[in-house]
Amino acid sequence: MAARALRNPAKNFSTFALPVVTVKPKRLVRISSYDSNEPHFGRTGSHRFDDPKREYGTSYFGLNLATAVAESLLHDLDPVGTRYQVAADEVRRRFIHTFDGMDLTLADLTGQGMNVLGAHAGLFGTANYSIPMRWSRAIYTHPADVDGILYVSRMMAPNLAVVLFDRGGSIALTQRKPSMMLARSAAFATVRKALHISYT
Repeated sequence: MAARALRNPAKNFSTFALPVVTVKPKRLVRISSYDSNEPHFGRTGSHRFDDPKREYGTSYFGLNLATAVAESLLHDLDPVGTRYQVAADEVRRRFIHTFDGMDLTLADLTGQGMNVLGAHAGLFGTANYSIPMRWSRAIYTHPADVDGILYVSRMMAPNLAVVLFDRGGSIALTQRKPSMMLARSAAFATVRKALHISYT
């Protein structure tokens, strides 16, 4: 039997019961080149769950530092041998952000809930973002009015990642403490070793 192809959301997707989960903002970790005013919501239409029409913004997070680093710093790199070669300047220009705020309601695309909606793990594994972007828009316009999506990290499966839409609890987030330079973080030193990152 042929494997099930990754498909667009159903035309009547808005009538489906959307599986949701609540996530506390203090669990979110974001790596960015901005040292303040986070979370930043981009409308470039160039990331996995961006709006294909660029009408709403998105912001991406890990639920731990390693996932946030893998999904940002390493996202577009291929390992050389068994190590990632990263320019030291790329690390020096990035910051770690954590957050406070009200609980976030997210569409749960992590398991059976995703499967019964008609999707599968290809949603966060494919390098072609056109279908994931359509899923993003279908979820954004769904009557459940969720703050974003919980999904499995492509770079760090089975770890989880989050994309937030620029509305509701997402835009009410505040930074828990001043941002920290990634290069000066003791936690990053541990993550760097675990992820096999070498400087060039």
